[in-house]
Amino acid sequence: MTSALRKFDESTSTPTPVLEMPMSTPYSGQQNRRFMPRTRASFSAMVDGERLTGIDVSFGGCMVVATYPVWPGNTVDVALLLDGTKHPIETRGTVVDLVTMDGRVGMRIQFDDLSTSRRKDIAMWMAERAEASRL
Repeated sequence: MTSALRKFDESTSTPTPVLEMPMSTPYSGQQNRRFMPRTRASFSAMVDGERLTGIDVSFGGCMVVATYPVWPGNTVDVALLLDGTKHPIETRGTVVDLVTMDGRVGMRIQFDDLSTSRRKDIAMWMAERAEASRL
């Protein structure tokens, strides 16, 4: 079992497990807010009904490439379509930043109300990708 899943499964109510922690305060621009592991992998995502390509995902958010990005501060509907999962992971998220990558625009989206069980689904998907990359 990988470390992300082990930490999730071994967690107790005190202290609060990382997957149950409330998300950080709104994005302030320059600070690095990434305290949770993330996985760089291509995946599909529906953001406000538009099918986009994902760049990376973590328990707390994702980055997707957008032709018509949503301005930071706006809330969007997100459905992650992760390879090998049976159902999309649906939530609401806030666009926290726009970045350029190879002439494309990337939207960084922070998940607003992702349940613990859906965070565990993401952790399992991330663990599978990490294990596959070691083979």
